Amino acid sequence: MSVYLKKAEIEDCPSILDMLHDLGHSDGVKEIHTSEEDLRANFFSDNPVAYAMLIVVRGSVAGFLIYSWKWATFTGQREMYMQAIYIRPEHRRKGVARSAMSELASIALKSGCSRIEWYVVKDKSMSNGFYESIHSHVLEHMAIRRVSGEALSELSRS
Repeated sequence: MSVYLKKAEIEDCPSILDMLHDLGHSDGVKEIHTSEEDLRANFFSDNPVAYAMLIVVRGSVAGFLIYSWKWATFTGQREMYMQAIYIRPEHRRKGVARSAMSELASIALKSGCSRIEWYVVKDKSMSNGFYESIHSHVLEHMAIRRVSGEALSELSRS
């Protein structure tokens, strides 16, 4: 099976947004505010915040990957942060995600990254089973913390 990553283009925004909504719903996200304009502004500006890649199988779009860069405080090296990976249901369990992650790992290494990191939904057994199969591990010594909304505004005023 021919699986490859193709750099998304601005005209791919509607398709990416549709898949992003599918991903959000499968992850239990109640509200999705991202718009096509957000995708255009953040992926295709002169200074992009993140990069979108289409996952292509036999000439058709099977999903997407979104990634950005981080810098590791204690290694002094660039890291890749995978914002999202989505595989359309009809392409799952066929090696598509593994092939896409393999290509993403190549991009990371060519870009000087020491690692790829991402968040996972704890209760998604299918996704977590896949991540275990590629030998990723859970960081037991870390937890995700977030400040947002009114708490973020309040913090900015303190």
